[in-house]
Amino acid sequence: MSYEGSHITCIRIKELIERKKLSSEKLANIAGVSVPSINNYRWGKRIPRADLILRLSEHFNLSPNWFFGVGSDDLDVVREDPEMYKNENRELRAENTFLKKQNDMSDRMTKELITEIQDLEDKLRRLTKKLEEK
Repeated sequence: MSYEGSHITCIRIKELIERKKLSSEKLANIAGVSVPSINNYRWGKRIPRADLILRLSEHFNLSPNWFFGVGSDDLDVVREDPEMYKNENRELRAENTFLKKQNDMSDRMTKELITEIQDLEDKLRRLTKKLEEK
């Protein structure tokens, strides 16, 4: 899925790289992802996950909201209370973990339902075939 560089988070990644004079390699090391991943985010081909945003916000002492275009546009603003953002990041991490678990559970349930539907379709085919044979 391509976002063609228009998603604010992608724009912010690109701005971070340019304003902090970072290479894609350096940002990839900081973020704990591959260089191609950083380039995909930078050019709007993929949207970064929440855990990456949290790592970058902690490393650069930014609010995670900055990556979503909320609050100050100034990248160089020093946060008044870094501890507040650490707490915010912890809360976001906990929410992200919860959402991942919910997503995993939803995926499992979907797979189980698909299996049940396939089993019912097989039974229906067998019954239809038996009826046609009579």
